[in-house]
Amino acid sequence: MKQLLTLCIALLLSASLWAGTVDARFSNAHYQDNKYIVDVQVRAADITFELGSATVFFNYNTTAIAHPAFAPLNFNESNTCAAGGVVAPYKNGFTYLERNELGEGNYSITLMMPNMGCPTVTNEWIDVARFTFDVLNPTATPALAFSHQYTAFNTVDNTGTYLNIGSLQNIDGVTGIGAANPILGGVSVSPTITNNLVNVVCNLTKTSNISINVYDLIGKTLYSTQKMGVNGTYATNLDLSKIAQTTGYYLVEVDNGVGKISQKVLFVK
Repeated sequence: MKQLLTLCIALLLSASLWAGTVDARFSNAHYQDNKYIVDVQVRAADITFELGSATVFFNYNTTAIAHPAFAPLNFNESNTCAAGGVVAPYKNGFTYLERNELGEGNYSITLMMPNMGCPTVTNEWIDVARFTFDVLNPTATPALAFSHQYTAFNTVDNTGTYLNIGSLQNIDGVTGIGAANPILGGVSVSPTITNNLVNVVCNLTKTSNISINVYDLIGKTLYSTQKMGVNGTYATNLDLSKIAQTTGYYLVEVDNGVGKISQKVLFVK
């Protein structure tokens, strides 16, 4: 009896280990041309696996963003990675429902060819899909978050054995139009949609002259200043409500002597 119990425990542990655990996250959230764009990524938390069918269910604030469109990045109909790299084993679907201030999105991945799931999911993050929303209120918080109840990932054999859900990382840190852009050449300009302030950050390795200019889209200079920054981080705010005359796109150009960036910013009056 003791040997049988030991064997049963070993089999249970083996089955649990084989099932594996998957983490999912929203990543690369940013604003561009009055759109809010974010990727979904997954990774294996313990053992590598090939993904079977999956459902990614999320909620969002429709006073901030709405009308999402999707673009598959992996595990999709054009991802020819199966059968020696000539077959796309998946099909995708996406639906959303918006009611009052709540939006719900349901992205599905269906494995059409059992045991041919690909590519392999390792402990490195892999892109799944990109979602693009219309920005309705650039000052509101998108509140984009996974539904823990309905988000699920199946094993490659599609037998109904679901992968364990590990961490579902939302993007609560991205609030309204305050999402920062990546620092390029030591310079960052954010946000790219605003009704007042634009934050300029420069990382400096030595004392440098910092040039900041704002242009309209026909090239007319609306604002120009030069500041001296010392070694470290220099940050300042531009109030576009005092510079821009109408709703539209403006170009913020920053040169810190090491890196230069020209960032298009949508001002909403």
